[in-house]
Amino acid sequence: RNHAHMIYKNPVLGIPSGSRRSAGPYTLQVICDDITTIFVDGKRRTARGTGRWNQMATLKIPSTTRAIGIKCKNNGGPYGLMAQVKDSSGKVIYVTDNSWQCSNRPQRGWATGGFRGRWRPATITRNQKPYLRNIGAWRGMSPNKKVIWTNTGRDRAAFCRKDLRSAGRRTTIRRLKVRWGQRRGTYLAGYSRGRHKYNNLKRAAKECFKRGKGCGGITYEPRSKKYTLRRGRKPRRSRSGEISWIKQVVTSMGGLSFDFSGPTRQVIRRTTTRRVRVTWGQHNG
Repeated sequence: RNHAHMIYKNPVLGIPSGSRRSAGPYTLQVICDDITTIFVDGKRRTARGTGRWNQMATLKIPSTTRAIGIKCKNNGGPYGLMAQVKDSSGKVIYVTDNSWQCSNRPQRGWATGGFRGRWRPATITRNQKPYLRNIGAWRGMSPNKKVIWTNTGRDRAAFCRKDLRSAGRRTTIRRLKVRWGQRRGTYLAGYSRGRHKYNNLKRAAKECFKRGKGCGGITYEPRSKKYTLRRGRKPRRSRSGEISWIKQVVTSMGGLSFDFSGPTRQVIRRTTTRRVRVTWGQHNG
């Protein structure tokens, strides 16, 4: 077999960091004094319980929802808005607090995920006293939820919004380029932890790729006829006709890349891409 001209490719991997979104639909619960209008990703949604201050509106929303917008109209007297979002397991994942944004007038796209208006953070209010107690239709809501409004009680309407993804699920894609090179008559020191022997080069390359820094390359052992994952990165002269593939980390224009070629005589000419998902978390206060 001519190992120098084998062509294979690594899988494209999605590696999440931080918490992962639940696959099932979410549940949105809203109550406001007095009239509620709900928007999900810019589209108006209807639900029972939006017409009175002491009724809870409950509806299902996709787990891929990017933004929630709630208009609360006050017909006079006390004012306030409360909401929470539960995932498919019933866990509360979002509540109204000062991470929301509120204004006394809407702007184009205010209830969508791409909105870039400079709205102020929501103001936490204690004006609506019953909302501060665990009673009525809002009994059982998360104790972490707050009653919110605009920055002044004189406003008869509050337009409040929440970006679900910006609160911990903004994703950046880094592309890692991988190249494999070959050195005949050499071996790499030390087996990689875990399973380290494979029957073919393609499988060994995939596993070495997944292990990152835990695998410095691959050495083919003629006696066992196995491709072995090795920790070492420096080739050593072999007396038994072993063959090695060496890994080096380099930085390139346009992102981070892996170059698996070293000072080689022959190169496997297949470049693969690994996608790494990076999640940014926001912690208010």
